[in-house]
This record gives sequence, C-alpha cells and structure tokens, in this order.
Amino acid sequence: MNKALIIQALSEPVEATAEINSVVTRVKTDRTALLKDILLAVEPEEIGGRTALAGFFYQFLVTIEYIIEVMEGKWDFVSVELHEDIIVGKDNVIRFSQVKTSKEPDLKVSETGIYSRSSYEKDGNSYRLPDSWVDKLLLKARYFPQNQGFTTQFELITSFVVTPSRDVNVSAHCKNYNFNSGIPTDDHLLGRLSSQMYDKKNQRYFDYPAVCGEEISSLLSRFNICKKIDLLNSYDFVSLLLYRLSEKLEPGIRVSVEDLQWLIGLLMEKCQAIGDNLVLYIDKTEVEGIRQQLHDRAMSTVGESVRRYDNAAVVNHVFDQLLHEIRSVELYDDLEREVHAYKAHLVEWVSTGGTIRNLINRYLDGREYSNKYREITEHDQTTKLLELFNSALLLILINEEMLRISSKHQSLLVKEMGVQFLSFLSLNRGETLDIAVDKVRSIFADPELSVDILLHPPSTVLLQGRFAGNNGPSKTVAIFEEQPELTELPEDDSLVNLKIILDFLPGGKLLEQYDQIYAFSTMEELKTHLKEFWGQLQEVRDGSI
Repeated sequence: MNKALIIQALSEPVEATAEINSVVTRVKTDRTALLKDILLAVEPEEIGGRTALAGFFYQFLVTIEYIIEVMEGKWDFVSVELHEDIIVGKDNVIRFSQVKTSKEPDLKVSETGIYSRSSYEKDGNSYRLPDSWVDKLLLKARYFPQNQGFTTQFELITSFVVTPSRDVNVSAHCKNYNFNSGIPTDDHLLGRLSSQMYDKKNQRYFDYPAVCGEEISSLLSRFNICKKIDLLNSYDFVSLLLYRLSEKLEPGIRVSVEDLQWLIGLLMEKCQAIGDNLVLYIDKTEVEGIRQQLHDRAMSTVGESVRRYDNAAVVNHVFDQLLHEIRSVELYDDLEREVHAYKAHLVEWVSTGGTIRNLINRYLDGREYSNKYREITEHDQTTKLLELFNSALLLILINEEMLRISSKHQSLLVKEMGVQFLSFLSLNRGETLDIAVDKVRSIFADPELSVDILLHPPSTVLLQGRFAGNNGPSKTVAIFEEQPELTELPEDDSLVNLKIILDFLPGGKLLEQYDQIYAFSTMEELKTHLKEFWGQLQEVRDGSI
C-alpha cells in the first residue's frame, strides 16, 4: 500500500501531549536510559497515578500486538501517530484504530467521546462539529475511498467496557468482528451521528457522502469496538505479548519484560517528525528486522535466563521481590522473619529434589506432568509464584505454623499445616470455579494420579488468580464418590464408601487481606485480625454441588 497515503492520513495537526513528546525525545536522545516514566507505568501499582503515561504505554502494547500480526503475515505494515491513530493494512484493506484508556473498568457510552461532538458558535448560531471519536475514525475514509478499490475498517480499542446509557446502546458495535455488519435504521449510534454538523474549516454544513463518498451508515457497517485488558491490569497484556513474541523466535527462547521495554524504546527511536506530529511507520521488511534484533537480544541474554531453570535461584529471586514489595510496611522486620523462615522451607524442598517446574505444573494444572510450565513466560512464572507465596505467608500468620509442601501428594499442589492438608490451584482470567471443580475431578479419571488424594484428601482447595468469581462465596463440593465391591472388608470400612468432599475457597478475599497488612502497627493486631477473618471465611458456605 502507498506509504505516502498513509503518512498523509496521519499528518493532520493534533493536540500534542508535552509530557509524551518529552518522553519520546529523551528516548531518541538516550535510549539506554529507557524512560523512567514509562518503565514505572509497567508496574500496576504505579499506573493508577500516571494515567496519561499509562495510556501511552498501553497504546504501544496495542502497536506491538499489531506488529506480531505483521510477523504472522496478517498485515503488511503498522503506522502510528502517537497521539491518536494506529493504521494497519494489507493489499487493499486498511484498518484505522483508536486506543482509548481509562482507569475505570467500565464507562457509560455517554461518559465517553464515542458520539459526543463539540459545539461551535457562529453569528449567534450554535453548531456541532464532526469531532467525536467515531467521526475522527470514519473521516479517514476520505483518503481511501471505496471507488478507488480500497476497503476501510474502523476500530475503537478500549481498556474499559462501554455500557449503555439511558438513551444510547452501542453493544451491537462491540460484536462487529468481521467489520461488515448491517446497520439498522434505528441504530442508536447512527441516530446520534446523523444529526446535522458544521464544517468549521470550510464554513459550511458538513456532509459525509460529499467528504468520504459514502453514507455514514455504510461507514458504520465497518466499525467495531474492541475491549482489551483493563488499563490497571496491563501487566496481563505484557504477559500475553511476551508469550506471543516468544512464539515467533526459536523454541526455548523467551522474550523478557526487559526485551519488551527495549522494543518500545526502539519504536520510539524510529518515530519521525511529520509536521507537528511524531509518526511511526514500519513495513513488513522492517518488522522482520525487529524480529531478528529481538531474537539476537534474547539469545545474548539466554545465559541470564537460565536462572529460570535454576530452582534455588528462582526461589531467591521471587522472595527478594516479595520482600521488596512489603518494604514500606510498618511490620516489615517481623514479616521479614516469617518470610525467611518460609523461604528456608522452600530452599530445603528444592535441595531434596523439588523443582519449580513441578510446583508450577501442579499449581496451575493439578498435575505433575503438564505443559503449563513450558507455556508461561518468566514474567508469568514470577507473578504466579508471588501469588502462591503471598497467600502462604498469610496462612502461616493465621495458623502460626509453617506451611510445608506435602511429600504425600504428587498431583494437586497440597501443603501441610500440622495435620491439616490445604490444596492450592491457580485459575486464569475467564475461568470459573466450575472449571476448577472439573479440573480436580479429572484427576480421579486416572487411578495413579488420584491415589494420593484418596489416601490423604485435603480439606480445602484455595483458588487463586483473577478468575471470574475470585471474590465470591465458597462452595462445598462432593468431588468424588465410589463404592467398590470389596467383600473382604466390613461394610462400615471407610474404603468401602469412598467420598471426597472439598471446600473450594476463592482466594480474592485472602488477597484483599494481604493488601491490608499496611494498616496494622503490631503483629498481635494483624494475627488477631487474620484469624478472625479466616474463621469467618471458613464458616461461610454456599451449598454443595
């Protein structure tokens, strides 16, 4: 596709953000510094207070996702005007995307700029300008008219869910995945955008067919609203991109967070000034060069990444990060002693043959042999282990007893606390408690896998991760029931009537308690509070399934 047309479409003056311009300039001047502000935006706890830069970072994540699609052959180029649009194209198809972010997880359509237009006063009359989010997208069609053989697509990418307001519902535009849906005459968005507008530049009424060669209903038939990961959870987006980028390299090579930050710096360095705008345009040849550079970079640091396979080094790394995260807690000295005691147990477990691979597979899949460990990135691994160790620390404080990985279990990740067995299972976004139940039940399909659970059944399965319902009620579940014919044993023997009942306990409330450790000034207060919380949590049941 003609590069000149793309640059022309991106060259209209826009309101620049001085802070973002400053960041880009610093990167172009000194790439090795790699933007302190943007790096801060990588950390979820920092994003809330840095919404503008976090949104800028988020837009680069979307850009990298499209670069991956160029690697896959879906598009021929990616072009970015850093303050508004992303453009991708292949052959005669061209897609315009806007990225809009908010610290809120959902916004009513009336709280967005999807159809809101600015007012304009002239000669005592009031007009509306075609400057809504959707207008700015659809108006790009004037550069690539249908009568010249182009097919345009329009995409609004959001970090939030767009919910209906009292008078306007745009949910139909959130499912136009193929960019070719018909628009009914009573469509709410069409009705809002069909109102009369004024062309401020040419001082006359504005007309879509005259400007773009199409009716607005025709343009809207190729418009889609795409909600991606929440802004405040953009580290999930990072994890996804790390995995997908790693897939594009040789087997066994993993792209790290540092590699991703380097890539963002490289993209900024490639930005060129077009008028008052900073514009990025890279075609598939340049993308292939980026892939090679990324490959060489990952290869050059593979020695450092070996620590992922060094079990003791992984334990040290994760506990160092755990301590770093609680460094400002008033009870740090007391908590540090508990952390080091728990770490000593993990180090001992590793020294006697335990592996991080075994821990991850059992924690994520309930199985010793699984591809979960191989699938996740080093970043994901650290996140999951922190998730596990944080909850374990709280349980140690609650019970005032060490929580040890059970040597009696090889399937589910079970930990012993005195005579009590607690199981831990992590779920992903989009998964549910029912999926966890099915996963545990599937273990009993294999007698060799289930014997450890049958002989030493845990009382509770603590479900972790940000899955659907992670802060919901507990459920008591009859997970397995069998009555084998064993005539040699008396009828009242426990082995004649096998029944495994587990309490599935969503860990969202436990995670909330971890976030509240900052509020306590003495360990006695903290432990008393946690014990009361745990007792109340175990008393709540929502029936059995």
